[in-house]
Amino acid sequence: MFFMITGYLFWKRLLLKGESIDWLELYVNRAFRIYPLYLVLIVAYFCIAWSRVVPNSPLSITQLCGELAQWFSFGLFGKPQPLFGLEGATAAVGPTWSLRYEWLFYISLPLLAVFARNKQAAAITASALFLLQTLNGFIAEPYRSFLAQFLCGMLTASILRAFPAMRGDGFLKSSFAVVSLVGAIVLTDTPYSPSGTLFLGASFFLIASGASLFGLLKSRGVKRLGNISYSVYLLHSAVLTILMTRIGILTFALSSDGHFWLTAGLMFSCTVLISVVTFAVIERGGIAIGRRFTGRRLSRREGDDAGAQQLEVMPLTEARLAKPANTQSNLLY
Repeated sequence: MFFMITGYLFWKRLLLKGESIDWLELYVNRAFRIYPLYLVLIVAYFCIAWSRVVPNSPLSITQLCGELAQWFSFGLFGKPQPLFGLEGATAAVGPTWSLRYEWLFYISLPLLAVFARNKQAAAITASALFLLQTLNGFIAEPYRSFLAQFLCGMLTASILRAFPAMRGDGFLKSSFAVVSLVGAIVLTDTPYSPSGTLFLGASFFLIASGASLFGLLKSRGVKRLGNISYSVYLLHSAVLTILMTRIGILTFALSSDGHFWLTAGLMFSCTVLISVVTFAVIERGGIAIGRRFTGRRLSRREGDDAGAQQLEVMPLTEARLAKPANTQSNLLY
């Protein structure tokens, strides 16, 4: 659903704003929204990998710099080389694989904006999703599923824009949303399949159109978890890697089912507490910097526009003032 949310939010923006989108502002805000926390994770990954390097092992500075450049490129490389050649340490940055596809989607937005201006945007997205799901072998898995998930979010935004009356909450709506989620887990082997995408897409549509899952999604706690969800998503694997590689914790967790769930609960709580801090300090800080940057740019642009308008108005104003005229009219002008 991560890709569905992205498809929904940005396709909705294209539908609403049309040609008035400031692309530089959009990309700058995205970079400052996502990249700062990513940098923190890569630094944590470097520390984890460094702690596992065998003493006196030969390290090539050139090779290390090349590996760091791949990781700091934020998805430019499909699969960056493990730092220090340690495959196991990459578990700490497991979730970062999806960010590459996020950026590929962002890059495609100017092209998608052309289709968003079409009055049949809902039909276009529905047709694209249908063809993608029925033409086997046209695009290899899991890339076909990724595209289908983006399209599910886009189709949801198109339908809700065309039929706003479909918005709203209710017992039946929440029930069908839960059934669709259960179906995705029970009736499919993997979410990377046409049936998995269908079940998840149906549940996403119901939730995006207002289903609160019997009020759960309206609770204050869940909303706050939503605010820190990027930190939870990006950092949970690092928390797991750090804690579960401690022999004492691992032994305790595997000694019984009860110990396992207790350990899982403690790790989840730890992840949430860390995410609260990273959201408040890093994510909000990055957002604020991005807004200040785009705000200064907008102020300069508005100042230039105002200056240009003043230059255009001045000759006409001087001409009016040069001849007898009603003083009130000149003041109003």
